[in-house]
Amino acid sequence: MPSRKAASAAADSLKKRKREKVEDAGRSRKRKPQEGEEAQDASPAKTEGAAKKGANGANGAVVKAAPRAKADRSTTWKVSEPMGGAMTDIDPIFSADEEHIVIIYHNSIQIYTTADSLLERRIKLPEDERPKQIVTAVLSAKSPELLWIGCSDGALYRADWTTGAIERVQRKLLSQIEDDSAANTPLLIGMTSEAVRIGSDSKEILYLSEGSASSTWRVTAYDAAQLETEAGHVLFTAPPSAASTTTAPIQILQTEDKGRFVVGISGRMVFVGGLKATSTLSSVADLASAYQFYSLDAADEVSCVDLRSTRRKKGPALDLVVGCTRGTIYAYEDVFTRLHDATSTTTEPSTKSAPKKKTNINPRKYHWHPMSVNAVKWSKDGNYLISGGPEEVLVLWQIETSKLSFLPRLTACIENVVVSPRGSSYAVHLDDNSTMILSTAEMVPTFYASGLQSVTLAPSSAAGAISAGKEANSTSTTRVWQPVEAITKPVPAVVNPADASRILVRVGNGQRSTKTNSESPSASMVQAFDVTDFRSINKQPLARSNATDVNTTRQGHHVTEPTITQLCASRDGKWLASVDEWQPPERDVGGIPGEPSLKKVWARDRREVHLKFWAMDRNYELEEDDEEESGEAKAKKVVKRDASGKKTAGYQRPFELISRIDEAHFTTKTESIFGVAADTNHGSRFATLGDDAVVRFWSTKTRVRDGLVLKDHTGAPLVSWHCTQSVSLPLGESDKNIGGGSNSSKSVSVARSSPSGKTTARRSGALAYSEDGSTVFAAFGDADEAVLYTIDTESGVVRNSLQGMFRGEVRGVEVLGSSLVLLSADLRVYDIVADELRYGVNLMHSIPASDVEAATALTQLAVGRDADKFVVAVPYKLASAAPALATGASLTATTSTASSSAAASAASRTRFASRLVVYSPDHATPVYAKNLPTLAVSVLPAVGLSGFMVIDSAAQVWSIADAADTASLGQSLDELNLQAAPSTELVKASDDDDDEDEEEDKAEKTVDELEDDDDEEMDDANTADVVGADNDDEYGIEDAHDVVIAPEKLREIFDAAPSTAATSIEELFWEVSGLLSGLPSIVRAG
Repeated sequence: MPSRKAASAAADSLKKRKREKVEDAGRSRKRKPQEGEEAQDASPAKTEGAAKKGANGANGAVVKAAPRAKADRSTTWKVSEPMGGAMTDIDPIFSADEEHIVIIYHNSIQIYTTADSLLERRIKLPEDERPKQIVTAVLSAKSPELLWIGCSDGALYRADWTTGAIERVQRKLLSQIEDDSAANTPLLIGMTSEAVRIGSDSKEILYLSEGSASSTWRVTAYDAAQLETEAGHVLFTAPPSAASTTTAPIQILQTEDKGRFVVGISGRMVFVGGLKATSTLSSVADLASAYQFYSLDAADEVSCVDLRSTRRKKGPALDLVVGCTRGTIYAYEDVFTRLHDATSTTTEPSTKSAPKKKTNINPRKYHWHPMSVNAVKWSKDGNYLISGGPEEVLVLWQIETSKLSFLPRLTACIENVVVSPRGSSYAVHLDDNSTMILSTAEMVPTFYASGLQSVTLAPSSAAGAISAGKEANSTSTTRVWQPVEAITKPVPAVVNPADASRILVRVGNGQRSTKTNSESPSASMVQAFDVTDFRSINKQPLARSNATDVNTTRQGHHVTEPTITQLCASRDGKWLASVDEWQPPERDVGGIPGEPSLKKVWARDRREVHLKFWAMDRNYELEEDDEEESGEAKAKKVVKRDASGKKTAGYQRPFELISRIDEAHFTTKTESIFGVAADTNHGSRFATLGDDAVVRFWSTKTRVRDGLVLKDHTGAPLVSWHCTQSVSLPLGESDKNIGGGSNSSKSVSVARSSPSGKTTARRSGALAYSEDGSTVFAAFGDADEAVLYTIDTESGVVRNSLQGMFRGEVRGVEVLGSSLVLLSADLRVYDIVADELRYGVNLMHSIPASDVEAATALTQLAVGRDADKFVVAVPYKLASAAPALATGASLTATTSTASSSAAASAASRTRFASRLVVYSPDHATPVYAKNLPTLAVSVLPAVGLSGFMVIDSAAQVWSIADAADTASLGQSLDELNLQAAPSTELVKASDDDDDEDEEEDKAEKTVDELEDDDDEEMDDANTADVVGADNDDEYGIEDAHDVVIAPEKLREIFDAAPSTAATSIEELFWEVSGLLSGLPSIVRAG
């Protein structure tokens, strides 16, 4: 029995411990061991059996192997609003004074100033309607500051583009739809706005092309001022097709001359309508019977149309021009009058005294485009036609003489062309997510706006089919280009270490040119993009491209270009390593005897893989800062100088190719390169891992000729890259042979195919340098059998190997301090110093087995050394609920049973979005988690900041960062408070988003956060003591007031010293800030 003295000492100890907890509010509490939790052996698993036992435990579940700290109850991490996006196939809109241009994106409207190409305002759809796609947008005919926006689901919005206010407008449905209880709001494709003369007043009428797949498509007129109270009036209903009872969608709708003429396009049918000469409009309802429509069969499928109204002796005349899918342009002159006369002469009986008059409605034919005409427009004077298409050439046609003028070699396919209200410029929207304005006199660009040009996904659901109707409506025209339906691999991207605001992203020459091969995209270029100003700096090819050559085959296919598979920048930002691959597509392989499967083997054997090293802007220099500034602060300040030494701004010099290595990794044929890593200690050193199971180290050497060092025009010595050593990974060797090997330059030859030509399971790999650059960690092997190797960079000796750490393919290996983060179908964090597993998380437990392989290929990893955190992008199916991630103690090891072909077919029909999860290497509980509505294609760490940047499949940039970090990281206009009048709906949506984040945080809590009742009470009392009176306001600024400064106070500061001895800027700053803060004056020593 314990003595009284021992009991008293124990009580005093307990009181002291409680008193220390009250005094220190930030002290971490000790975690109670959970029932059934056992400590892991500290020794690493050397053999396969030992590795699986040490990593997965006895029952196959990954359990905690090292003590880990408890996660914080509240998180300050937050995902910003997305920036940018993909420009949709809708004509840009000029303002009446041509000082602004409105560009339509999939779920937002962006307004730019034409004078300086700067983004002035971004109007986004309300949060609950964000997944819907904008399919049409027009300026109000009576209020030029208003913009009507139509979405694919039939929703209609009215926005003030001068202030940014937006509201949804409900329209009263037609009676036949109201009677049908199962019917929803009709879908919407096209819309126009006209100021129509009704009686003695002029009213704004909205013309809508609406309908559904199960009903008829029609042109309906609505009174814009009475949308909610008055139903629309049907002007025209498309006739049903011969093959079915349903009608084809009216894909293009245009009006002209204040609603006098209405033209609709459905396939190759052109519907031309006009007001009757005898019709009088006393009300909006009279529009239903005031129009006379005629149908016109075009010679080909119509892809674009434009109208022009002229005044003639007989009255208003309508000139119509249509562009077709086979490159032909047809121009109809006074088409409505001629159609009216033609039908009148056929219905009226002819007499002998008045012979039948023949009406000629044959159009003028213009044909230069070898492919589809995407856009055609009349000039303001009607003497020219402007057209464009996939040929990347803007064509000007002179009507009378048929003389052609060209503006060739644009950066991508032309999607839309718009003539300015004054006719002095053309707005051209290109397929590479850019828009430019050209002056009509010199044909030079005066405006340019570009977003991210990475590959984007085609719109999903019925909305996408409708918006892409002109690409899919043709049954007689064979399309050689199809929109991207699925992204199977992440897009290579890297942050420039010398300039943290610029990212380098792999892109192609537009969406059409990128998706020319089903096996791999044609993406041979890299885009330098500034996330601070959110504008494109430049675009440079890193592999061969066919931008100026004939880039189509006889079958109409684009010539396949190489694909950049790897991008890696050196630590100092002076060097860039890239890997590009190319192999002939199977469609171009012919004359091969034997099985059809031999085509794939034959094409793979002729694969070309190039490793290239680029000098990233030799003229980058760091500014000389004060000695008080740290080296990190100096690294953030970068200036650019030209050849004469003068500072330049807003210009990115092209990268200079220094060395190209063909067949950097090879066996009996060229092998792929799985990973490229930059040395964290030396700026001019890289390591690569190939499919030949060899790790090669690359470094620079000075170029010498005849004993003399070669120099460039600035006097700097020329260098070249070469392989300094090769380390063959000991595949299948026992542990006793590891650690004593030599750095052999010979690669391991491994059979990759059977005699029948059937390839074995795909192998994967990744590698990373340690933070001191002394060790390289390389993961390599088949699916579920990858091994982690530890390589000494100096001697090239494989010091250690670890098995059983990967499930499925290897997706990433990163080093964060003393932790090694391993990503596959599972996430594992390994302690390098303690040589034991910390925790593991099953990322694919909510993904069906048939989609695991496809989803694993889309997982991504990025580490942030400044925040000591890392982020994982985990796919989830859009049709199902978002996954609730498991913690380390609940991970179960499951094996994917899907084959490569099954996974490929699943990827083609499965839509994924990404969930961003931020982890700390100390504990398995996520620090922060957020579901994105789109798929993340690139995840990058922010250089010098505690955050990450994410590029999604909609060409948007998201930033995820700690709110405590005051430095801005890709913040949107809303977060920078640059919007003039945000709508109340958006504010409410933001509040809902915060509630969603709170619910996700609650869902992520585990048993590790449960403590003793005494600790909870102590923590509550502690919080009350610390917070005190600040509980009334969350941020402690409820009682803040404006600071009033007397003018004489400022006069005393600025007039204190004579003009000959001016006060330094630093002293002025401190004195003025002291007045603003209201703090007592501080006398600075010295």
